[in-house]
Amino acid sequence: MLTIIQIVKFLPNPCTFSVNGLTIGVSTVDVLFHLRKSEVYRPFGTGGPQADPMAGLCRHILDQRSFYPVFPVPKDVASEVNLDLSHSNLLSLEETAPDVVVLPSRLKEFTKVVEGTVFVNPSSASKFNSNGMIARITVDAMRTGPERISVDLVKL
Repeated sequence: MLTIIQIVKFLPNPCTFSVNGLTIGVSTVDVLFHLRKSEVYRPFGTGGPQADPMAGLCRHILDQRSFYPVFPVPKDVASEVNLDLSHSNLLSLEETAPDVVVLPSRLKEFTKVVEGTVFVNPSSASKFNSNGMIARITVDAMRTGPERISVDLVKL
């Protein structure tokens, strides 16, 4: 029993941690959905960095350097966000962006590389009466950059 306790690590939500040199950021708050609901400006036309709306949501997180760049929390989703402003510094991303950011959302699952960071939205592990998705992340130690990371979204 003691050996299990030694290998289990409890982390805050959200958090950034490192495994063998790979930096991973994780949050369980559905920030992608909240950002999508809060967007006022939506560019039209094709091409350019904002042509992909999901990549645009991920870019907000990187540009604002925050796991939750929506403030104040919209009233209609306030019950989903347990945000204590006295601990808001814990929402900050470090100076260098994580290699991988995992943000489960009720939006359709996706994997995107945005400004060198791999964003993963595995959706949820269960959806009402059906199975959900999980993300299987594989790292190739022989490669560098985002190309070393592959993500398979697997239906349960």
